[in-house]
Amino acid sequence: MSQFTHATFLSILQEQFPDRDWSELSEEASLEDVGIDSLDKATLVMKVEEVAGVTISDELYDELNTPRNIVELVVSQ
Repeated sequence: MSQFTHATFLSILQEQFPDRDWSELSEEASLEDVGIDSLDKATLVMKVEEVAGVTISDELYDELNTPRNIVELVVSQ
């Protein structure tokens, strides 16, 4: 899905975790450093897959540590 952007990712974050303001999250921020634990990451990736219409393999899942990683992976699918 080539239309998947950082803004798309931020809107998913805001929907999944509405208690935080994600609008200024850097593309290079570590998901772990901003409070996304392993369960949150699994939930987030499932939502990204749903919105983008892609499937992220287990092998690639471990590499998804920043918003940029996620966006680039989705766009490449």
